[in-house]
Amino acid sequence: MTSSADISELVSKRGIIKAKLTRFYNKIKDVSSPSESDVLKFQFQYETLKDLYSSFNDIQNKIEFTDVDHIEKHLDERDAFEGTYAEAVAIGKRLFTECRFEEAQSCSSSADIQIQGLKLPTISLPCFDGSYDKWIEYRDTFASLVHDNPNLPAISKYHYLRNSLRGSASILLQSLEFSAKNYQVAWQLLNDRFHNERLLVHNHVKALFSIDKIAHESFRNIRQLLDTVTKNLAALKSLGEPVEHWDTLIIYLVTSKLDSTTSRQWEEHRTSNKTISLELFTHFLRDRADLLETVTSEQPSIQYTKPTRNIQTKKLISVALNENSTSKSPLTNCPVCHETHPIYFCNKFLGF
Repeated sequence: MTSSADISELVSKRGIIKAKLTRFYNKIKDVSSPSESDVLKFQFQYETLKDLYSSFNDIQNKIEFTDVDHIEKHLDERDAFEGTYAEAVAIGKRLFTECRFEEAQSCSSSADIQIQGLKLPTISLPCFDGSYDKWIEYRDTFASLVHDNPNLPAISKYHYLRNSLRGSASILLQSLEFSAKNYQVAWQLLNDRFHNERLLVHNHVKALFSIDKIAHESFRNIRQLLDTVTKNLAALKSLGEPVEHWDTLIIYLVTSKLDSTTSRQWEEHRTSNKTISLELFTHFLRDRADLLETVTSEQPSIQYTKPTRNIQTKKLISVALNENSTSKSPLTNCPVCHETHPIYFCNKFLGF
């Protein structure tokens, strides 16, 4: 049997839920022209309303079933809560429908640039999944598009940030409350976690030594190799590594990954140059890739059609072979082309 103390506890819990709904309703009811920051806040709170109603309904059912002596009073409480809830939901839907602002919903979110009335192509925000070899590119791109943008409020930056993270990077921020004051905390957490220069250098050097060897000459393979080298060297340079003095090492490393034909072409090319540099080497690889692509695109596509033999032809050949195997008579002239060979050797007869 439920005691009065239990009912009082349920009523207290119901009161807390009612207070949360009332606070949200009072914030949103008189809003007419909210800023993007305000809408983002309201949307985050709006998404919790369903859970709030579900909790209220569970508690209210327990109260109504146990305190039947005051059922009318409790039903009035339900009506009042549901009325406020319905009005809050209606206001929220209207507000979010009227406010057309660009929101980062996924990694495909983008930033538009408007210059003197000319709309430039959109720039996609980066995604980051916690891979060290992708951190520097992600950090620099996100910083230029979002973090260093003075026109974006902190709450918007935090929204973009959370929606651009995946994997271990996303897990890192799960315990942080979604609020404007926590944006700088979140950004610093990411930098402290992933901007480990020792690990970053290690991973970029490892990526250079882990390049797959090219099995056969191909402009796609050469360009992929060149892009991998360029990207990792740029990252190492930004980390303070003296990559400008690594020309001999990098050239040796990359040539060991080339196919035999391209490697031979490079050896012939380098003998005609007095000084060898990484710039000269990369220029050679680009020219080589361009040449291979040009040659590939100019080659005509030749389709080979295998000649077919119909069933009647196969039967005739089979009969002729059987007759020849049992006969010892000399060869006679072919009745089709009049050459001295059996009919089953005749190209005209076979349709070749």
